[in-house]
Amino acid sequence: MFSILQVTLDNDLDKFVILASDGLWDIYSGQQCVDMVKELDEESIAVRSAEYLLKKAVQAEKCYDNIAVIVIKL
Repeated sequence: MFSILQVTLDNDLDKFVILASDGLWDIYSGQQCVDMVKELDEESIAVRSAEYLLKKAVQAEKCYDNIAVIVIKL
């Protein structure tokens, strides 16, 4: 089952959007994912953040589902 959520972005606060399959959300909350992406420097968010979240999820060894992650830098 999928869900669609429409939100209004705040240009001053919102720096990126994380789109992911339930494989990621089964392991981490939205806030945990945001915190992990914020660990990266500004340039890395655009280039490495999706890969970083994916690797963290695989290393957690708690997921038995597929994982797809897209991070869009705003």
